[in-house]
Amino acid sequence: MKKIVNIILICNLLVLTSCSPHSSESSAEKGPIEVEMWSLFTGGDLAYMESLIDGFNNSQEKYEVVMPAPSAADDYYTKVVTSVAANRGPDIAISHASKIPELFNQGLTKDLNELAESADLDLTEVNENILETLKMEDDKYHALAIDTHPTVMYFNTDLLEEADLVDEEGNIKMEKTPEGFIDFFQKAQEELPDIVPAAVPSSGYDVFTIWWAFYFQMGGTPIYSDDLREPEVTMDKDIAIEAAEYVRRLFQDEEVIPLNLTDPYEQFQTNRALSLITGVWGTGVWETDEEFNFKAMPVPQLFEKPATYGDSHTLFIPNQGSTTDEKATGAVEFMKYLHENEAEWSQAGHIPANDEVVDSEEFNELPYRSDYAEVVEDVEQPSGTIYSNMSIDTIMRNLDEIWNGRETPEDGINNLEKELDDLVK
Repeated sequence: MKKIVNIILICNLLVLTSCSPHSSESSAEKGPIEVEMWSLFTGGDLAYMESLIDGFNNSQEKYEVVMPAPSAADDYYTKVVTSVAANRGPDIAISHASKIPELFNQGLTKDLNELAESADLDLTEVNENILETLKMEDDKYHALAIDTHPTVMYFNTDLLEEADLVDEEGNIKMEKTPEGFIDFFQKAQEELPDIVPAAVPSSGYDVFTIWWAFYFQMGGTPIYSDDLREPEVTMDKDIAIEAAEYVRRLFQDEEVIPLNLTDPYEQFQTNRALSLITGVWGTGVWETDEEFNFKAMPVPQLFEKPATYGDSHTLFIPNQGSTTDEKATGAVEFMKYLHENEAEWSQAGHIPANDEVVDSEEFNELPYRSDYAEVVEDVEQPSGTIYSNMSIDTIMRNLDEIWNGRETPEDGINNLEKELDDLVK
């Protein structure tokens, strides 16, 4: 009996010891709190984000951000939505700003205001042009923008010089008018007949952003009214047709952009294309090639006002039970770290969302970025509605019919307007 009592006493002592602040299993010995992050980054973007995560993890001992291999971009948001709904999602995730209203509407985003305040993170310390798209109807912020990635133009400077398309100061000899833009590429065709003047895919995202830029340069109105859940289609159909007709000319009539290019990016980097129109992420890739000479500039203002397409990468905390208060605190601490170190993130080519970083010496010492950083003020982001992100696929699909000659600009835009209407009804 005495032996049994002793065993019970020993067990009780072990239980008490495990609850003691001097327990051998202290929180320090358990290791840092793991915060899982998901992203859709690949290539240079992925490498720079991994470097920032390492920097954060090495800067303190309480939290450890881990990022599994990214999902394919096409499946990323589906995976995020289904996983968070099932309480198996990440503790922090990347989202485009245009997607945040939809995620908020589904109840999948956590209000960041109190968390940010406790971490001394100012969620409004981002460019005003971005900020307006991130305030939800509860007057709270559910995401922190870390960049703007607008559409810009890249030029192969060796080919520019060969075609005598730059002056002695290195400025491009282009008259910034609708016809001057075409004349520039036609001269390039004459001087370099074996070179693609402008390498742009004839379907999908990049050419959609060119149409978007010219639509807003012509004075186009937002695609949707500023209503989160019940917007109306406010696209100016006449201007949409005019912009579509101009872009169609580049493919079909003037042929300065060839149809059905197999790999515009590879053609540009291998000196087989004079120019490329795409997002700023190209900068971080091409500058690693010491033998490749290029320059970047905003999409030229050919019409009444400066404008280009752009979106932003943001960080948000999913609203799910598996993300404990400790993990959420760790997530917002990482947000703060990234917010303060956006100059490092901008090495991928993006423009920092934090205006103070844009003005910093660290950012301005980076090559190329200052050539297009000011365009952030002219970026026309998708409207802040729950349909913004999904409407982009609708717009691209209808515009592709125009570029490839299967629809006239009038018929293509009429079809687009109807589909946008159907989307919000």
